[in-house]
Amino acid sequence: MFLKLISMLLILATFSACKLQKLQDQKPAVNNGVESYAIGDAIRAERFLNATEKQIGTRICRDLRAKRNRWEVNRDDVRFTFNVRSRTTCSGSLTSYSLTASVDLTGGELVLDTTSRSRFISEVLTDEHPALLNICDDLLAGQADVNNSVEQSGSRFQATFYEIASGHYVLLTRFLKDATGVWRAALVDESLVTVAERTGQTHLHGVVARRAQATQCGTNGSTYTDQQIR
Repeated sequence: MFLKLISMLLILATFSACKLQKLQDQKPAVNNGVESYAIGDAIRAERFLNATEKQIGTRICRDLRAKRNRWEVNRDDVRFTFNVRSRTTCSGSLTSYSLTASVDLTGGELVLDTTSRSRFISEVLTDEHPALLNICDDLLAGQADVNNSVEQSGSRFQATFYEIASGHYVLLTRFLKDATGVWRAALVDESLVTVAERTGQTHLHGVVARRAQATQCGTNGSTYTDQQIR
């Protein structure tokens, strides 16, 4: 079942330009005209999603929800092998390795489960992510004005949706207040999501082909993880 999945997602991951590749060295995370953040950047003003973002965001939210519904009912034989590049310390070089993970339901949340002790992103991205829940509800309800920002449990989140080389991306940034009261990026999370408009295979809808995260570490550094389906 997943031979075709692996082939198709590898093509997307190879030919799509992932902005977070730059975050591993803390270079500005902006290209192709898409606004983004690097760790430590101050938050920008909240705004409504534009028409293009709404179209792409609606596709992503729809298929993340469809995936959640599928996997909550049946996760049998859903297994992935990931190529991972990771830095667990606040600075230094990246380590590369592979691991295999299956999908499990733990405490009501979908997770990627592995016997490996190596660092990877275990969270399964769905429409119920704290940064996406309200946005996805509004997009799928067809609301005219959809705000890119939410505030929850002492954090602020902003979401950006965009397309690069036919790949559909969602960039989620979490902000925390610094000592001066300024909201600054503490986690930047980019996912390449497979959508129905790019494949007729329904079991692929909502699958994250590649995900990368940079996380604040200490005062100036960041950890970094980039994983893609092999």
